[in-house]
Amino acid sequence: MVLKTKRRMFTPAYLSGDRRLKSALKWPLFIILALILQTQISIFGYPLNFMILVVYAFVLHTARKTAKNEEFHTGEWEIKCTVFGALIGMLDDLIAGSIIGPSFLSKGLAGFFSSVLFGNVFFRWTPLLGIIVIFFLTIFDGMLQVILRMIFSDTKIDMQDVLLMILFHALANIPFGILLKPTGNK
Repeated sequence: MVLKTKRRMFTPAYLSGDRRLKSALKWPLFIILALILQTQISIFGYPLNFMILVVYAFVLHTARKTAKNEEFHTGEWEIKCTVFGALIGMLDDLIAGSIIGPSFLSKGLAGFFSSVLFGNVFFRWTPLLGIIVIFFLTIFDGMLQVILRMIFSDTKIDMQDVLLMILFHALANIPFGILLKPTGNK
């Protein structure tokens, strides 16, 4: 006779065994940490852009999971990464207190482009590729936000300062291009 024991919820043994719960707790904590660091740390008076790192990390996490899952339909994970990026962008727009849309669109497109890049169609992740992708994603995100703000608001923008700020964002995010990698890579 085999006795089944009930698993007690919210015990360390239960929480460590439930991958979905750990994943559900990991992403909000990562987003909150990125928001706090983004608002508290600056380089030469320029605030940093860590929200693009959240989108990048999600794409790497999702790309590795879909490479293992043969039943995943083509295009479904690109949509998932795009929607996640757009939601992160909307949160970034809401917290910034400006018009909603520039970060929403730029981070959604960053999620889409990076999901296409990290698909097994083109290439696999390497540290150098991580550096290049996060550098150009940060520049793309910043430039698209600036262009959209110039088009849809009355904001006067000094392009020299903006370009310098975007370059600082991209350079500050380079180490995370090496540190953030797919779960299967050592």
